[in-house]
Amino acid sequence: MNRGSGLSLPGRRLCYNEGWPRSRQDLIQGKIQHPREDGVQRNKRQTNGTGKLANISADRLADLLSSFSVLRRDGQQLIQQLRTSLHEMRALRTQLQEVRRRTPAGNGTSSRSAYLQKRYNLTGREVEVAMLLAQGRSNSAVAAALHISSHTARHHTQRVLAKLGVHSRAEAGAKIRG
Repeated sequence: MNRGSGLSLPGRRLCYNEGWPRSRQDLIQGKIQHPREDGVQRNKRQTNGTGKLANISADRLADLLSSFSVLRRDGQQLIQQLRTSLHEMRALRTQLQEVRRRTPAGNGTSSRSAYLQKRYNLTGREVEVAMLLAQGRSNSAVAAALHISSHTARHHTQRVLAKLGVHSRAEAGAKIRG
């Protein structure tokens, strides 16, 4: 039975088919040492010349080990940079959401919206709808501006009108504008 080709190193057996090298820590830290001056000796179990690994010199193995170590380090640095970038993006998203919440419809009327929230007990979304109603927008225009369905815009409009104590959009606009 052919068990694969392999290399014998002091204290370690490198085998092509059985997970080379056996100690992952030795591969990462580069602790594999070579038994002879040429660095490689063929394993006696090798049969029918299929062992490609046995033909690699010790210098080439050292170069490969070094390359793998560099690639691993670079990969870890890249992953850390990605994690840092994601963390920064999440923080920026939170800041942007806070700014959007403070300034409905993006027109800088945060003091007016705070007054409406306090005076008429409107939610943040209802304040956004109320400000758009004050501009004379229809339900479909409100829906498009807020990226919601027209049914949801109609529902918000009804709640705003009820909380303001008015029966029409014109009355709501007049009350909101002051």
